[in-house]
Amino acid sequence: MSADKKLRDHGPAFVVIRGKAGSGKSTLAQSIARQPGYIRVDYDAEMARAYHRYGVGTEEVRDLARQEGRIAAGRLARSHLAEGRSVVCDADVRDSRELSDLTSYGGSPPPNVRLVVLRLGISREEARRRKVTPEWNEFRLSPGTARRFFEVMWNYPFTRVEGERPIDVEEKSPEQCLGEALQVIAPSEA
Repeated sequence: MSADKKLRDHGPAFVVIRGKAGSGKSTLAQSIARQPGYIRVDYDAEMARAYHRYGVGTEEVRDLARQEGRIAAGRLARSHLAEGRSVVCDADVRDSRELSDLTSYGGSPPPNVRLVVLRLGISREEARRRKVTPEWNEFRLSPGTARRFFEVMWNYPFTRVEGERPIDVEEKSPEQCLGEALQVIAPSEA
């Protein structure tokens, strides 16, 4: 059975990809969004809009901007889910409360929608290499700023959430990660 047929047969899904900075959340979300019936909600873009309004000042201001980004991404996801589309969101959610913010703003998802939470695992060294090299530095920061930004993002507390499915991305190609993710989203019938 083809991957797109398996995804369609399992019905609409809200796929949330979480992980530390540099783990490949955005890369995997873009790959999943290329599957028929999926659309990507770009949490980073929603959060960036909030950062532009508030600035990055104190940690309290950063947390407010992050929450506003989650709310906006959640509302956008809900509108797509209500239209019967599956949604993938690469979200910087650190714990169960933040996941709830993302998945419940704008009301609960329609009852036929499955929530799939993927947690990407990666070593600090590999994540740092990815984030501070030019091909991974999507914000086009100077090398010194990129290193500082990475350290701040890596050190945020990050706890497991109930029901999440781990995917180890260390030393795997984007294609291998996509294959594992699709198997979790729409498992083959055994």
